[in-house]
Amino acid sequence: MNFETTVKVEFNSAAASSADYLIIAELDDILNVDSSGEAITSFGVDDTPWFRFHASSNIRLDVVVSTDGGVLPKGTSAREISSQFLFSSRDPEKEDSYVYPVVPNSVKTGYVGRVGDVVIKSLAGGRRSITGNSSLTPFLMNLDMTYAVKLFQLIPPALELDEDETYNIFVVFYVTLLED
Repeated sequence: MNFETTVKVEFNSAAASSADYLIIAELDDILNVDSSGEAITSFGVDDTPWFRFHASSNIRLDVVVSTDGGVLPKGTSAREISSQFLFSSRDPEKEDSYVYPVVPNSVKTGYVGRVGDVVIKSLAGGRRSITGNSSLTPFLMNLDMTYAVKLFQLIPPALELDEDETYNIFVVFYVTLLED
């Protein structure tokens, strides 16, 4: 009596290395919640699940299509993604450096334990690098980034399923990798 959805991203152009871009296409864990506020990933025949999409500036979203039913664009919203980075190298020639392939709307940093020092630089293709000061290692940095995401809602077809029956619906995000 459930239907399952699967998200797929399909490139309309030759794709570069995944280090050159970021794509987030997934069920939205803010809008798909049960009555107690817990995220849900399994849906009944009357449910209309929400998806979110975010990509680096060198990705263009062309169209979103489902294998059955329809997909409605529902505007944009903000989502926060949190990450932790460990900086431990004490060699100035080999300082720890991380690259995240998208420029978020806002960034908030903080440290767990020892206070460190980082340099955030913009790179080609909308990417940024974070490099830790080796003279202050080790330190652990929290990075909270807020992104604008595009929201979509799946409108499933009218289904009548038996109690133990499952119906699969794929949601495909067609994208193009743009030249730098």
